Amino acid sequence: MTLALFDTEPAAVITQLQAMIGAPHVLTDATDLSFFSHDVVHAGAHRVVCVVRPETIEELRAIVAACTSAAYAVVPRGGGASYTKGYLATTERSVLVDTTRLTSIVAIDVDAMTITVECGMTWKALYDALRPLGVRTPFWGPMSGAFATIGGSLSNHAIIWGAVRYGVSGDSVLGLEVVQADGSLLTTGSCGTLGRTSFYRNHGPDLTGLFLGDAGALGIKATASLRLIRTPPAVATASFTFLSHSALATASCELARSGVLSDCFGLDPVLRRQRTRRVAIEQGVPATPESLADGLYALHMGCEGRSDDGVAADTVAVREICRAHGGTEIDDVVPRTLRQHPWVTMTSAIGPAGERWAPLHGIVPLTDAVDAWNAVRAIVADMKPTLDRLEIAVGTLTSLVSTTAFVLEPVCYWHGAMSPYAERIYSAEEKARFTRFAPDVESDDVVATLRERLLACFDARGAAHLQLGKAYHFRETRSPEQWALLTAIKRAVDPNGHMNPGALGLSP
Repeated sequence: MTLALFDTEPAAVITQLQAMIGAPHVLTDATDLSFFSHDVVHAGAHRVVCVVRPETIEELRAIVAACTSAAYAVVPRGGGASYTKGYLATTERSVLVDTTRLTSIVAIDVDAMTITVECGMTWKALYDALRPLGVRTPFWGPMSGAFATIGGSLSNHAIIWGAVRYGVSGDSVLGLEVVQADGSLLTTGSCGTLGRTSFYRNHGPDLTGLFLGDAGALGIKATASLRLIRTPPAVATASFTFLSHSALATASCELARSGVLSDCFGLDPVLRRQRTRRVAIEQGVPATPESLADGLYALHMGCEGRSDDGVAADTVAVREICRAHGGTEIDDVVPRTLRQHPWVTMTSAIGPAGERWAPLHGIVPLTDAVDAWNAVRAIVADMKPTLDRLEIAVGTLTSLVSTTAFVLEPVCYWHGAMSPYAERIYSAEEKARFTRFAPDVESDDVVATLRERLLACFDARGAAHLQLGKAYHFRETRSPEQWALLTAIKRAVDPNGHMNPGALGLSP
C-alpha cells in the first residue's frame, strides 16, 4: 500500500481524507467536532481537526498511515460511552477515527466455535446475529451493548453479562487484527502464515493480551476473533436485599467463590432511589416516600446452565448464601427484565431528573471488599456537609469478575449544565423529561475533588480498573520494571507516539 505524505496544514489533511473515503464520511462541522471532543463527563483540552469514519479495514489502514506520516495523532472511538477521557485529544493535531461503520462479520464457524467480526460492531448486533444459530460469546456484552462496540470494549475491558462466570470481555478473545501506527496489520493468536482465523489464543507468548485494555495506545483493533459457546438453555434470576453494605459485600464474595452466578450487580440505597425516581419520571407518576427511603441494599443475580435441574441447584445455593448473610429475597423483576432486555439506553448516563452523572470504580480482591467499601464511605461521609448543601448524590454500584474480584463503583449525580455529549445523544422526547440545570462551577469542582480523593483511595489499596483511558492513575501505580517494559512496547509499535497519545499515561 503506497501512501503519499500529507501537507501538514489541517485543511489539506481534511481534503486528502475526503478524497480517500468520501466527503460525507469526514466530519468537520463545528457541532460534530464539539460532540466528538467530549466524552460522557469531560471536555477535551483540544478539539479534533476532523472525524473520519472508515467503512473497510483498508480504509482504516490508509487513514492511520497517512495521518501519522504527517505527524497527526490518531484517536480511536467506538460507541463513545467513555467517562475517562479515553478518546479526548491531547494535541490540536489530532484526527478522531470513528469505527462504527466497521460492522461486518468476517467469518462464523459454529463447528469450530469461533467468530471473527470487525470491531465497530456492537455487542447487541453480535448477539442478534448469533442468536438464531444457538450460540453466543461467553462474555456477551456490557449493559451498554446496544451502542458499545466490540473494539471499544476490548480496549477498555468491559463487564456485566457473563462476567462472573467467564471474566471480562477480553477473556473471550482468541485473536486480533490490529492496525499499527504505520498502517500495517498485525495478527495475533494462532492465526499465522496459513491465513486462517484464530482458533486458539495461547500459541507462544500472548500477543493478543498486549492489545486488550490498551485504550488504543498501541493500535486500533480492526477485527476480533471470539470463541463461542452454545447458548445456555436454562436461565434463572434472583434478587435479595440486605440491611448493610458489608452484608451485601460478604454475600457477593461468597457467591463469587461458589461459582454459581453468571452475572450480578448490587445497588446501594442511593442508587436504588435514583432508579425509583427514574422509573417514576419515565412513567409520569410520583415516587412514593416508602420507595425512596427503605435504606436497603439490593443484589440482582443471574444463573445459567445446560439444564433446568442444574440451574435450580445453583439458585438454591444462591438463596442459601444470601440468607446466611442476612439477605431477604424480593421480587426478581429487575434482573428478569434486564435478562429479557439486556441493552440499556444511554439515559443511564444522566440522572433521573437530568443531573450530571460521573462514575468511578476500583476492582479489589474479595478479601478487601468490605474494607474498600468502608474507605469509600468514609471519604463521602467526610465531604457530606458540602455534598448535602449542593445536593450532590453519591451512590455505589457493585459487581463481580470471575471468582476473585469485587467491583466497587461510586457514582456522583449533581446539578449541572447538560454536556454537548448529552445534548447530542438524547432525543427531544427524552430531554423534555429532564430539568435544564444551569452551569454550577462549584458543584463541578466538588465532584472533581471527590473523584480525586476516591482515586487516591483506590491507588492506596492497589485497586485495578477497567476503562483506564487518560483518567486513572495507571502510570503512577506501575512498578519501574512494568513501566519500562510498557514504554518499550509503545516505542516498538508507535515510535513517534501518534496512537492516542496520553492514553495509559504514555506521553506523546
